[in-house]
Parts: sequence; C-alpha cells; structure tokens
Amino acid sequence: MPSAFIRHLPNCLSMSRIPFLFLTTIMLFTDYQYRHTCALAFLILGSITDYLDGQAARYFKVVSKFGILFDSLADKILTVGVFITFLTKKIYPAWFVFPVLVILSRELLMCGLRMLAAKEQIVLAAEKSGKVKTAVQMVASCFSVGAISFRELGVAEKYCSVLLDVGNKAFLVSAVLAMTSGYSYFSKYKYLFQDEEDKVVQKK
Repeated sequence: MPSAFIRHLPNCLSMSRIPFLFLTTIMLFTDYQYRHTCALAFLILGSITDYLDGQAARYFKVVSKFGILFDSLADKILTVGVFITFLTKKIYPAWFVFPVLVILSRELLMCGLRMLAAKEQIVLAAEKSGKVKTAVQMVASCFSVGAISFRELGVAEKYCSVLLDVGNKAFLVSAVLAMTSGYSYFSKYKYLFQDEEDKVVQKK
C-alpha cells in the first residue's frame, strides 16, 4: 500500500492551484517592478500542476473519487479567478466580461450537474473536450500575462503585441470550447434531470 504522502500527493498538487491563483493575483496588485513576470511564473506553476496531479495519481495508482472531483474544481477556481483578475487589472479589454460570464456560467452549471450525478453515485470524470478547454484557457492566460512580462524584461514591442494578440484570441476560442464541451456533457448526462418515474420508463 502506498505511503500516506504518496496517497495524498495528487490531491495536494490539485489543491496547490488555489494558492498559486492567490499568489498570481497578489503579484498583479503590487507595485513591484517585475510583478507581471512573477505572476507569470506562479501561473505557469499552477497550470503545470493540472498535468502533474493526474500523472501522479495514475503512476502511483492512487486515483480516487475525491481526486477526480477536486481536480476539476481546482481547474475552475484557477482559470475563472485569473480571468476575473485580468479584467480587474485591465489586462483583458472590458468587453471580455461577456466571454468570462459565459465561462463562469458553464462552470457553475457543470458543478450542478456533478452534484446531481453524485446523488446517483456517479462520478463525472473530465472528458477530452473539457480537458482541451481547460488547457486552452491556461495557455491563453499565460500568453496574455506573458506579453506584459516580456515588456518588463525589455523584449521588443512587436513580439509582445503578437503574444498578447495570440493570448486574447486563444481566450475567445476557450469560451467557445466552454460552450461546446458543456453541451457535450449535458447531452450525455441529460437523463440525470429526469424524474425517477421517467428513468424507469426509459429503461423499459
């Protein structure tokens, strides 16, 4: 049987995304000269844990229902939290509030779906469409703050502008992916919204 440290390592990696979110946000609100570079470093580290926790769970064979659920929840906290911070600090233009609301709505609806599934003792693991959406969101946020970080480090403005443009466009793509992946989940698990009588009839 794996040691206590090994058993809890994947969950600790998932939970670490919350402190990394706050560290990223704190740096963006400071007056430190290289605050965007430090924020980028924390954001990259937080994003990497999304890969490491799953790899650790599979490698050490300690996959758990709690880990599956919390991994997804930690992703939502990190990405949505970062997007809200970017809006507040005007890293994103003001009208980006609309795609952020789309993403936030999707994530809250998914939490509701997972609660319904839990009542049926069903664990909704992240599917490929959801993983792609999360990966694009993390890459987009890193590119957007990375562009400002490069300015701090003296990189030519033309390269920073390209990086910022790629990051912003990737974010908009992630909003579309949020809608399409959300639709995929709800289509697959729409039976969870049925009354018990309807489920019985459907099974017959």
